[in-house]
Amino acid sequence: MQTGLGVNVRMLTHEELQELQPQTNLEDFESGSYHPESGYANPVATTNLFADGARRLGAQVFDETEVRAIEVEGDKIAGVVTDRGVISTPIVINAAGAWGDRIGKMLGVELPLRPTRHQICLFKRPYDFWQPQMIYADGPLRTYYRPEGADMLLAGAANDVFSRDEVDPDTYDEETDPETLPWFLSRIQHRFPVMKTASYRGGYSGVYDTTPDEQPMIGPVPEVRGFYCLMGWSGHGFKHSPAIGELMAELVTEGRTSEVDLSIFSPSRFKDGKLSTPAPTSLCGRPAFSPLCC
Repeated sequence: MQTGLGVNVRMLTHEELQELQPQTNLEDFESGSYHPESGYANPVATTNLFADGARRLGAQVFDETEVRAIEVEGDKIAGVVTDRGVISTPIVINAAGAWGDRIGKMLGVELPLRPTRHQICLFKRPYDFWQPQMIYADGPLRTYYRPEGADMLLAGAANDVFSRDEVDPDTYDEETDPETLPWFLSRIQHRFPVMKTASYRGGYSGVYDTTPDEQPMIGPVPEVRGFYCLMGWSGHGFKHSPAIGELMAELVTEGRTSEVDLSIFSPSRFKDGKLSTPAPTSLCGRPAFSPLCC
């Protein structure tokens, strides 16, 4: 499907991946996809650049502004009450992430959202780790890795590893747990044996806005006219943001989307019992190992 859409991607054999990444342990490698044009971006810098671009196009961005209530006239949105005053508007898009269910409650709308804490560890690569640095989505080990800075490796985990760690997004522990370090260390040393001499350089935690089917809530909420959701991405929102921003603008202004049907992500699907099926984490039921070139 990706090839048909013009994406530069191909499947790799064991031998091809070993040639590309000779310091990688492939004993549990079954299959892999290679995306030489993939990459990553700093989320804080990217968000600020999006905001700056919006300002240049005439948008007003209110930093450090608390939403305290949403005004409704009849069954329609009328305005947003903030600690700086009231913003009159017929449209509210709930993109509050892990705080999104609180916005829903302001309107008496229950949104099935769980803020879950996910942990990251950082390791300094040893001097003899010389193979080209790539982004990895490691199916067998339920982990992912990518470069961090000039000489470090960042390690994170698949959603299900930390999915039970439900927290308050205002008061959660932003550090990593003591048992997390050996869990990650055992996996990076298995995948990259040269990392046995790596040194730990700290870690941190963040919060995902997780839904029951790990798929986002996108679109209008039927209980209140003018109220839209764009949340519940369960850890996948950043990478989709440029495309979904365009789709959401079209949905709000035109009442529909011309290229992609977003109805399967309707916020009402949970009440209707039409949950989406989470994407598979392996190919054909067998372990998948995907090195993605940055």
